[in-house]
Parts: sequence; structure tokens; C-alpha cells
Amino acid sequence: MTSNLYDPLSRKTDDITSKLNSTSFNSEIFTKGTQITPEIYYTRNDSNGGHLRLRGKSIMNNSEAFYKPWNDRMEEWVLKGEITKVSVDFDYFNLSGSDCIEDLLKIFDKVLVYHPKITPQPSIDWYYNMDDEEMIESGEYCRRKMHVKFNLIEKISDN
Repeated sequence: MTSNLYDPLSRKTDDITSKLNSTSFNSEIFTKGTQITPEIYYTRNDSNGGHLRLRGKSIMNNSEAFYKPWNDRMEEWVLKGEITKVSVDFDYFNLSGSDCIEDLLKIFDKVLVYHPKITPQPSIDWYYNMDDEEMIESGEYCRRKMHVKFNLIEKISDN
């Protein structure tokens, strides 16, 4: 059995939980991405509400352990009306990551149930590359399941 001390993903999850538990809602939270975990950045201010950005890759074998602290905090943000936007910009995610990302978006989607008149209007921005059919299909699938405004946005190439 591997100790959490030597398991990089467990240590990263513990670090995330610690950051989320010690951070006030009027601040920033940043988790640097790795080769298998996404970069996650949360900002909050009174005029724009809260904005959660997920970017990179999500290819862990046990994505649930990584996303659990974010899902728990998302529940709090939604109940308190302290999040109004989620941006999803993945290069790739596996099935485990896909399920966890969808769960996170489903939690966010409840914001309108608790705060029907929240401003700005809650929305999800889903970024994709034009030649990435899987990411486009995943975005379209999620859009059909959401009640908040859902924008599919083609990434602009630097070339």
C-alpha cells in the first residue's frame, strides 16, 4: 500500500483541499496544472461575481479524488451565489476526467435554482479547437444538459 506522502496525486489533492479551506471568497485560488491534472483558477470580485477557469489536461486514473475538493467548494459558491461563470478549456480529458468535469458543471448549473435573479447572468464558456471533434461533441453534450447560458467558443489559432 502506498502512503499519501509518496503519492503525488494524493499530495496534490491534499494541497488543493488545504488551499480551498483556508481561502476567503473574495480572493484568488490557483492550482498549477501538471501533465495529467488541469490548471484551475478561481477569482471573485463584487462586480463580476466568481469565475472558475479549468484548462489543460485531465487524465488521472482517479479523477474523483482530484475534483472532490473543487466540487465541495462549488456547492458552497453556488449556495451563496458567489460564482457566475465557468470557463472550460481542455486540450484533452479521459473518461474519468469527463465524468468529473460534467459533475462540476452540473453543480454550477444549480446556481439558477438558488439565485434565479443573480447578476451577471451565469454562463459556461466551453473552448475548443476546430479540428477537435471529441471536444466539440463533449461541449455540445454538456450544453444540452445545462440550464445556464452555455457558449461554445472556437479557440483562435496563434498561427
